[in-house]
Amino acid sequence: AFIPAHKRPSKAPLHLKRIIAARITTAQRKLPKPLATALIKFGEDWTRMSAPLTRVRLNRIVHNSALCFALGAILSLYARGVFTEYRVGWESTFLNAEQVYAVLTFLFTPVIALFQLQGFSLADVKASHLTHTVSGAEGARWVHLYAGTLLLVVVLPRLALALFAWWRESRLSNHFPIDLAQPYFRKLAGIVESSAPAVMRVFPYSFTIDEARDKNLALVAQMLIGEQARLMLRPATGYGDEPGELLGQTPAAKSDIALTAALFNLSATPEKENHGDFLDHLSRAAPGKLLALVDESAYLERVGDGPGSASRIQERISLWRQFCELHKVHAVIVNLLTPHKYADELDRGLASLARSR
Repeated sequence: AFIPAHKRPSKAPLHLKRIIAARITTAQRKLPKPLATALIKFGEDWTRMSAPLTRVRLNRIVHNSALCFALGAILSLYARGVFTEYRVGWESTFLNAEQVYAVLTFLFTPVIALFQLQGFSLADVKASHLTHTVSGAEGARWVHLYAGTLLLVVVLPRLALALFAWWRESRLSNHFPIDLAQPYFRKLAGIVESSAPAVMRVFPYSFTIDEARDKNLALVAQMLIGEQARLMLRPATGYGDEPGELLGQTPAAKSDIALTAALFNLSATPEKENHGDFLDHLSRAAPGKLLALVDESAYLERVGDGPGSASRIQERISLWRQFCELHKVHAVIVNLLTPHKYADELDRGLASLARSR
């Protein structure tokens, strides 16, 4: 109670991880490899996301168990007392009657005051010493004292804690940490039901979009957030221009905007003062819903198919990935002349957004 709590990342309990891993391993033998891989990923994500709810449920179970254990002890005291005579006595090597009386007074004063039970005196304690003849008539009084103390010290606090855990469990169950506005879920919703079209908002940086690339960019939007997706292509930001002015003209919290993308040309060399500032502004404007699209089509036309061109392309792609990672934005390589070339890359980009939330 006197040590401040430290907020720690939600982690699943180790034993839950082992249980789920064991079940998944068993299921793997019965499933094709793609389904088994998906099951493993789902188990990891679900365990991590449901860890706070699982901990609250375990707390509730522990409190209820302690409460029931104490109630069972109380009932057993009374049930056995029906057929058995309790005889009360005490003995001690180190304590005398006055000291035993002080200890018992400390223990039983709350329950005596709260439930108006019959108390005891120093004379009663002296009379119950085992060197004297012990009477069974005093047993009922002490059964009531023990039962009342268990009720006061164990049952009622555990009941309060169990109710509090149940309230937290209900709250976490109703607010499970899955953001259904994420592009991945908007894409699924677009497949299974007809709803208002989601919008992918694109901010090109020092990049002029021709008609063919504009058309294929709309196709990329559909691959990312569903067949009903619409493309909102914003005016390009010039090299060295302040991005804040352009972003201020576009509301960032529109409900139909499912995804915001910064569009770069792979031909450009990323710079912290220009491309980096642009990404940082977009990250603040659309937290958790930003991807960096890096188009390779113009760079492929420039380097051609000559010797060493493949390694140059991979080096440039790695450079952009590392740069975007430094700015905490996932980079997705696209080809706006052949948009289906990086379909898997687009799916990984959606998955990264889901994990970031």
